[in-house]
Amino acid sequence: MTRALADGYRAELVRAARRGAAFAPQTGEPESWAAAEPVTVTWYQHAVAYAEMKWPRLAPHSRASLADALATVTPLLTRDTGRRPPAGVLRAAFYGHAFSPPLRSCAPDPDTASALAWLEQVSLPVSRLGEPRVIRAALDGLCTRLDGTPAAANTIARKRVVFHGALGYAVELGLLPANPIGLVRWRAPKDDMHRLHRNG
Repeated sequence: MTRALADGYRAELVRAARRGAAFAPQTGEPESWAAAEPVTVTWYQHAVAYAEMKWPRLAPHSRASLADALATVTPLLTRDTGRRPPAGVLRAAFYGHAFSPPLRSCAPDPDTASALAWLEQVSLPVSRLGEPRVIRAALDGLCTRLDGTPAAANTIARKRVVFHGALGYAVELGLLPANPIGLVRWRAPKDDMHRLHRNG
């Protein structure tokens, strides 16, 4: 059996050589036999695709809510490079281009283009979201507004729903084996007024 397999392998090599196929020096096999490198999909790329998928079926208010949630979580899922664009520039790039499919057909202004180019370089691969600490950091980030003040409980819950949906879409596309939100025991903080009311 081994000899038959070896003969078949040799015959395939000979046929490839006769066709003029390019051979890889490292393996001695035709380059076309090499397994394709897996494509790395970043969170930013996935979030843009998720917004595009959801957009046609959403009402205007829901579209704004979707963009707001993705604009909040996307900067949290990046590598720390120390060269982050100002938060306001990033938010404008998200609302005015990245997470607004109708506007993506227009060329972005220089500030937006620069911010999104930075994001494409530092955005974490979707596969990294399988790590509990990455998910927890993203969920914790939903609890803070752009100005650093605590977000309202209903705002946090709304953004978590969008984040959960985007992760579910990653599972659907085969980018994640399961929705990783279930990996962490996390609860959103309650509003201060709710705490006061509960404590009397």
